[in-house]
Amino acid sequence: MMRFAKNLFTAVVLLVAGGFSLQVQAKNNNDHESKFITTSQSLGLIKNVFLLVDDKVSGGCWGNAQQVREQVKQSLEQSGLRVYDEPLLITSPLSSNLLITAQGSRGRQGICFGDIRVESYRSVLSNFEGVKVQHQAYNFSRSTIANSRKNLDAAFLEAAEEHTAAFAAEIAEGREDPAVKAVLAKSEGKEVNPLPMSALANIFRQSARAAADDKGSPAAR
Repeated sequence: MMRFAKNLFTAVVLLVAGGFSLQVQAKNNNDHESKFITTSQSLGLIKNVFLLVDDKVSGGCWGNAQQVREQVKQSLEQSGLRVYDEPLLITSPLSSNLLITAQGSRGRQGICFGDIRVESYRSVLSNFEGVKVQHQAYNFSRSTIANSRKNLDAAFLEAAEEHTAAFAAEIAEGREDPAVKAVLAKSEGKEVNPLPMSALANIFRQSARAAADDKGSPAAR
């Protein structure tokens, strides 16, 4: 699903208008100056989140991945974020992917070792020497290492809750920044309901069918 989202993003990015500027005008001592929103401050712009879990744990060391996901989702929604279960067409910093990655295995002594990471990122496309370069832009990342003779369920759940709380706290803190407030005010009403990738794929399929029907119609001959 992640590969589909990345490929579809690349296919449609040329249809999206020229981006969402993080540069705003701020008054300082009666003079106008440009002010940039930093990486940490940019968290304050996030309103929508696509939540996904990447389970790379083996040996029966993690059995409550779904519980972790539901707990994180609940915490995000309680903090005022809209949480989506499918990839979004993310065209601005108002939306982000929140990825929970867990890795681990059971060692020779029967002890589970692993780590869980919570990261916020979005795809960014830049131009360089006439070539479009896609990469991931991260603005939040927290991780925890754990071990247990039984499993990592309790440790991973606690860590995920802790990192989600930190994510929500940094969003709230970022929204207090004057530059972030200015951008949010200008963008009011935008991406209230972001377009899911599946809806975009349906639009492409319908367009392709319509084009094929037009070619096969008597008027086109």
